[in-house]
Amino acid sequence: MPSTGRQYLWAGIVLAALGTVLTAGEWQCDGHWLWFRGQPILLIGDSITQGWMELGTDFDQRAYLDALARRGINVVLLWSYIGIVDQASDARVGYDAPEIWPWLRVNGKFDLTRFNAAYFDRLHELIRLAAANNIVVVIQVHDGWTKTTFAGHPFNVANGGPLTDKAQFVELSDDEHEMPPVFDPAWTRLQKHQFYLERFCERFLQATADTPDVTFRLRWYDPRRGQFHDAGRIRGGSEAQPFVPPFPGDAVLHLKALGSAP
Repeated sequence: MPSTGRQYLWAGIVLAALGTVLTAGEWQCDGHWLWFRGQPILLIGDSITQGWMELGTDFDQRAYLDALARRGINVVLLWSYIGIVDQASDARVGYDAPEIWPWLRVNGKFDLTRFNAAYFDRLHELIRLAAANNIVVVIQVHDGWTKTTFAGHPFNVANGGPLTDKAQFVELSDDEHEMPPVFDPAWTRLQKHQFYLERFCERFLQATADTPDVTFRLRWYDPRRGQFHDAGRIRGGSEAQPFVPPFPGDAVLHLKALGSAP
């Protein structure tokens, strides 16, 4: 067992939601209306799914969010990334766009141990721009649409990842304990996969949780008592211990599921 106080982050293989909210107390529900900043709110949204990542810097996120705000659209669904197979033949893109990946790519292979700072800087800016327009941002953290684009997925072994089949994306080595913080090339496929997911999730939280307009749907698991808790905090930023459970001792942080894995 790990030392007391060690906090574990479970990457999840699930969807996670981020909302533009100054404090968690600014969201309320009376059983009929969702209230935001003292006013009832009806969420009317747009889905750009993979467009933000796949178009990269060709996508004017400031103009996009301003356009939504002018039309009274107040929620956006965004995918963190997608496996890319053929942009030119995709009617939604139609050309070889300058996609922006969460990981660095060297000689056509992804290095899943090294993150692309430009990606997370751009994500951070998106969250702040959305907050300025009172727009909620819902982000799918994991998947990359393995269903039909596994050939271009970063976790595909042909692209530098650990997986030989799309079904392996939902398999973990240990869903109750986090992998060690230092990567070991001798690990099994399951261990490598879990490590990559956990580190991506952790980096994702650090890139967004320090903004004043973000809250996370999460729950903490107390393995000693076998209980779940919805309290606790995520501090975010570059702090060494950004995750604060609501109880002492070992803890497992679960991102709360909004949907099932493929």
